[in-house]
Amino acid sequence: MAEHANPYHYGVVVGINRYPGGYAALKGPVADARAFAAWLTDPGQGGLPKANVQRVITQRPFPKNLGEARPTKEVIDDALWASYKALRSQLDAAPEEQRSELRKTSRLYLFVAGHGIMPGGGDAALLDAKAELDRPTNLDLGRYLDWFRRDGLFAEVCIFADCCRGFELLAEPGSPGFGRAGRAPEAVRFLLALATSAGELSFEDATSDPDEWRGHFSYALMQGLGGAAADPDTGYVTSDALIAYARRIVTDRTAGLGSGRQQSVPEPVLSGTLRFGPERSVAEPAANGGPAAPPGREARKVVIAFRRRRRGMVELVAPDGTTQVWDIADGPWTVWLYDGTWYVQHAGKPMHTTGFADDGVFTITGEGRDVSL
Repeated sequence: MAEHANPYHYGVVVGINRYPGGYAALKGPVADARAFAAWLTDPGQGGLPKANVQRVITQRPFPKNLGEARPTKEVIDDALWASYKALRSQLDAAPEEQRSELRKTSRLYLFVAGHGIMPGGGDAALLDAKAELDRPTNLDLGRYLDWFRRDGLFAEVCIFADCCRGFELLAEPGSPGFGRAGRAPEAVRFLLALATSAGELSFEDATSDPDEWRGHFSYALMQGLGGAAADPDTGYVTSDALIAYARRIVTDRTAGLGSGRQQSVPEPVLSGTLRFGPERSVAEPAANGGPAAPPGREARKVVIAFRRRRRGMVELVAPDGTTQVWDIADGPWTVWLYDGTWYVQHAGKPMHTTGFADDGVFTITGEGRDVSL
């Protein structure tokens, strides 16, 4: 893969942890935003030049009063407008006869994580950091998508939103502050993917590091984009497969959280089929019965012992997100693993690693190792 596989792709990544105007503090959005930005700029994943990605996140020290609150709607709008102008300049600099074809390779990513609402007349909106309970300033994501669809400079638009969608009938939907949209030269392909259904909440999950909490939807999204949602027949992660994967994972992760905490990912708003990341090789089963090693990696024999537990089903999660199951009652687990970071979780409970040493995480490298959890 070329160093920058997608030079005409741009991304604005928003994560808001602090709302001094009265909304509860969050722990996951900044970590979620950083993870998405890392995927975007990974040459083997999103393939964007780092200069094409803007991180608009809550900075430390965290703001304590409303006057210091960032990012605001204006700051987010500025980041989107900067991406718009950068693509326009890039196309203008290309030979005129090539501009139409180059435009067809363009894409805008907007990822947002924070508090959210369903404003009156809108469908899903991110609250900006200056939002107050009686003044919920917001970015209505449907209106932003509509602007970029009508303008058409970007051939593809992908919006991912990990935020709640509680009803706020008196809130005014926040529109993009860009002026009138242009006229799309061709139809725009798009995806608007939301973390939760209308009127429902979106939840975040604790990890061992309090600064690395993750939203359930964001976690599923990153696993899927990383390859777990790849079509086993083609090796591609498509928009349809990605959201189907996220729906399943979020449902599984929140099923046992108790009344009112189940989260359901709705059907996305989309037009056309979009692909994410590179084509991935379709793995053949390994002759040793373990997961197939990626090209250039050798599988090694590893024994996993469970010193703290005597019973229960566990799942071993591979670096690519695939899993296999073991019954602890059967004793130490002998398995062939390739180099990389793996972890063990309680079966059917993604990211639930309570009771395992080192949170169930271990790394295989060189000649491999035996593991005691």
